Amino acid sequence: MAVIKSEKENFKIVPIEKLIPSPRNNNRHSIEQLERLAKIIEHRGFREPLTVSKRSGFVVCGHARLEAAKILGMNELPVIYQDFENEAEEYSHMTADNEIARWAELDMHDVYTAIEEMPDIDIELLGIKQPVKIDEPEMPDLGDGTDPDIQSMTFTVSNEQADIIRGAMSKAKDTLDHRDEINQNENGNLIGAVCRTFLYD
Repeated sequence: MAVIKSEKENFKIVPIEKLIPSPRNNNRHSIEQLERLAKIIEHRGFREPLTVSKRSGFVVCGHARLEAAKILGMNELPVIYQDFENEAEEYSHMTADNEIARWAELDMHDVYTAIEEMPDIDIELLGIKQPVKIDEPEMPDLGDGTDPDIQSMTFTVSNEQADIIRGAMSKAKDTLDHRDEINQNENGNLIGAVCRTFLYD
């Protein structure tokens, strides 16, 4: 059974100049990401304390928030001091904090729906890397497939790639609605839905 080790209720306010980034931090942040994060923090406040190792004194979690706070000219930040048995445990904790969130997949179809339902939303506060285009691309009506202006496309893929394509098309099938049903060839509709997601997420 996992042991809960939360100390968030015991955070301390620490001068920003005393917060030292870990030299082993393996996450790289672009200036665009940090500026966007700074905007989000400015809007909602600094809600998540940084984690600092009692063993080394280095920041373990919160490197991007630290840099965003510097952009905002903040002088002090909330910090949780955490025990680590050794350098390996500290490094593992830091790397997992950086990486585990990347396992999640943002459902852009749901994001577009939410934006349509909440017209006052500030898209930049969503934290999405690429600009969100609300207008969906218009796909031509392909009718019954006999139009001379249409074409059939054939691809050569590996077995692994074919499995990925089938998985993507299966997932796309769940997103189709009346706007997508412009082609009597279901696979054409599914490929269109997959490409739309790639181009507009």
